[in-house]
Amino acid sequence: PNPAIYRFAPNISIIISQLTSPKLPVLYPVDMVLDKDGKFIILDRGQVPTDDPPQGTASPKIVIVEETPTDPSPFKITEIPLTKVIEPTALIIDAAGNYREPQQDTSIPFDRPAAIIRVDPNTNPATETSLLESVDENPLIFPTSMIFENSSSLLVCDLGVRWGYAAEDRTYRFMAEAPAIYRIGLEEVSPPTIVKISNQNGLVYPTKIIFDRSGRLIVLDRGEFLAPR
Repeated sequence: PNPAIYRFAPNISIIISQLTSPKLPVLYPVDMVLDKDGKFIILDRGQVPTDDPPQGTASPKIVIVEETPTDPSPFKITEIPLTKVIEPTALIIDAAGNYREPQQDTSIPFDRPAAIIRVDPNTNPATETSLLESVDENPLIFPTSMIFENSSSLLVCDLGVRWGYAAEDRTYRFMAEAPAIYRIGLEEVSPPTIVKISNQNGLVYPTKIIFDRSGRLIVLDRGEFLAPR
């Protein structure tokens, strides 16, 4: 595999890849955002997933790529290993510069809910905090995207089915729900509130949510569900 960052301006050119010097130190990039300084913040699974669900554990990390055209090296690269993240699925950055990523727990049994981990990169090592650890009824199963509604509200798009779901397997309680959008309250309350805000079952395989300029929520849906079995 050769993960890379491309620029379209207007022609396609490679910014950095595993074939450049320095090379891009990622194996299975999951998501990417730009911070306020224009640095590329990449969420990397750390291993290419095999089987369904993936066997073994990933080695997730955050890779920060900063362009330094006036220095001897064209890039400054920082790697932040993640110890509390099991199966990363998405990434956002808050106003304070903290990274947040939801994850699906692929460990057995499968009835453990998904989590949202806040990563503070300004400590050494980076501080990882689970935001939903104290929530008794956590409805999140497989979050695929997040966006801040405001400073105290986070919207999460959830696929509703776990990686490795098998309806015919009764050994464990495999979970499956309709895809949905949830609002998570980020006020200083414990536990945080989680409320389902979508009231239609029209989503099939939602992968990304954004706000348009009018403040309306836009959902990217992959369409036909790719049944893992």
